[in-house]
Amino acid sequence: MKYIKVREAFEDIPTDSELYIFDFDDSLAHSPSFEETILPLLKEDLQELVDRSVAYIGVNKSDIQHKDGRLYVNDPEKQIQVKGNWVRKGDSVYMVTPHKWSFIEESFPKKLTELANKYKEVRNKAIVTARPEDIREKFTELLNDLGIEYPNYGLFMFPRTEGAGAPGPWKAKTIIKLVEENPNFKHVYFYDDNPKVVNKVTREVTSYFGDSIDFKSFRVKYN
Repeated sequence: MKYIKVREAFEDIPTDSELYIFDFDDSLAHSPSFEETILPLLKEDLQELVDRSVAYIGVNKSDIQHKDGRLYVNDPEKQIQVKGNWVRKGDSVYMVTPHKWSFIEESFPKKLTELANKYKEVRNKAIVTARPEDIREKFTELLNDLGIEYPNYGLFMFPRTEGAGAPGPWKAKTIIKLVEENPNFKHVYFYDDNPKVVNKVTREVTSYFGDSIDFKSFRVKYN
């Protein structure tokens, strides 16, 4: 995993001028994927999400195959109309994570990552997560269960409002607003496992603030 060390990297920087901003899923905690959770349930009539997914394209659960952790249906004649949480790739259509997945407790992580040690050590911190705002109460309970203290500079969760946009641009706007409202922070560090989000946030934040703050972003990556 790539990330900077807390005090070893910036020993001469006053702690009060530093703000650490963390993504949550697969950054601070190892979150189960939709695919790995659903696979054991494909032979059981217990999974509403699978039922809804197969209904989108008019196939049966028995049509679903899996390889390398991905769920798909063969469709060499291109007869399936792709919609819902499916995408086409070549002669197959692949099931992708449905929107509702992030709302249910089966998607909640049970184990922290190495980066969580840094989170616990730093003084000023915020969490900016694409988890939906609707589950704030459950999510706060999850933080407590995992031993993650509530961030003193805010827990920002993705709003289900018109114009919210995609998670990447939303995270960039959220971070810009957070830094603007706390001008004492001159050294801001952002951690996320999604490279596209990291790149988007970096472009937007550095473009907005220029050299007025020291902004560094890091992609969290686990083998």
